[in-house]
Amino acid sequence: MLEVAAGKGVVGGIGRRGFHVRLTGCGFRPVGLITWLAGHGPPQELNVDEGQRDDKSKESAAAAAGTEDTRQDVSRAVMALALFDVLGFSERVNRIGLDAIYRHYEELIHLVRSKAGGKVVISALPAGDGGMVPVSGWLLIRHAYFSDTILLWCPYHAAMSMPFYDVCLDFVCEALARELPVRGCIAFGEAIMDSKRGVFLGQPIIEAARGESAQSWAGVSFGPSLDTPEFSYLGDLRLVLPFERQIKHGKSEWVTPLALDWPRRWRDKFNTDPIDQLDKLDADPRFSVYYETARTFARFSAANPEWWKNYDFDKRAFT
Repeated sequence: MLEVAAGKGVVGGIGRRGFHVRLTGCGFRPVGLITWLAGHGPPQELNVDEGQRDDKSKESAAAAAGTEDTRQDVSRAVMALALFDVLGFSERVNRIGLDAIYRHYEELIHLVRSKAGGKVVISALPAGDGGMVPVSGWLLIRHAYFSDTILLWCPYHAAMSMPFYDVCLDFVCEALARELPVRGCIAFGEAIMDSKRGVFLGQPIIEAARGESAQSWAGVSFGPSLDTPEFSYLGDLRLVLPFERQIKHGKSEWVTPLALDWPRRWRDKFNTDPIDQLDKLDADPRFSVYYETARTFARFSAANPEWWKNYDFDKRAFT
């Protein structure tokens, strides 16, 4: 069970062994420890005091911080990568002009830089005793865009997964607010991402490109690399939502039935229903099915604010 109490943060979720963890006495927002791999056995509760931090946990925090110099461009590393494609890009260029598109892109990249252009962030990681500890880390998300495709990436570390997803959620919402609906996919793996020389190679790029095109909606899902132990840590359960209607027939091998819960973020940011914005943009019959699926997802998000309470992680199905 995930709860929020005044002055307390409650950490919980299902991991590979099916454990449930509670962390009290700290000022963090509720964070769910959950891996997307099926758990084994019933959940059990463990009380973890904030002061219980072993040396390995501290080492994990140090590793999360990283030693990367922001003045240098990381080229080859294990990456977390998000690929976004702007729906109806050609029509938008014709309608609002190239300069307006470029201005919107620059505004979105400014958002990324302001939130993750090289700064210390707070996150949480599993501790060696089955609990969780708060950690700080250095987050530097880089970007590239060409035509209707935008890439965001950073060296992968489990502690940085939540901050990375947080930036992606804001990106999706801010793009939609600028009438740039995006369809995207998040993938993980080793890649060469050298923006200075314009070199972008690696399996996560291939996976994200296939996963992006395997969806019929405006939204962001995860690629199959999430189904590996190395990358399955999700963190805050409010950032994601199980959903599969966006996956095109015969394309399930390229997309997992898990998506970023961008409608929740939209409601929190703008205090409005995202369906209103989707209705406004649903003007081209070629993309109507995309908007209808997105509206279905938005309604599903609003109806399931605590979805993890009614979800069987072994069967990947709502109970």
